[in-house]
Amino acid sequence: MTKEMLAFVSSTASAAASGLVMYLVGRRKTKADAIAAELANVEKAIGIYRGIAQDLEKEIHQLKAELEKVYQQNNAIRVENRDLKTKLQHLERKLDELSNKS
Repeated sequence: MTKEMLAFVSSTASAAASGLVMYLVGRRKTKADAIAAELANVEKAIGIYRGIAQDLEKEIHQLKAELEKVYQQNNAIRVENRDLKTKLQHLERKLDELSNKS
């Protein structure tokens, strides 16, 4: 081999090695950038879901409070209904007594 051929082979090998190294480094960087972007998207999604969860938690507390009020009203109505039934039975007995006396 002549000096020129040796220099050509040496420079070609050097360029090929440099190209391969740059390709590998660039590929690693691209993967790292893609992973970083994916993590950023996941963090954004977590933030959105966290906000939704907090809103739902507030709504659940409000609904529980409203449900407690409905339970209390229901119990009050049941007591009132029981009392009215008792009064109705009493009045029906009185009516029967008055009807039987006549």
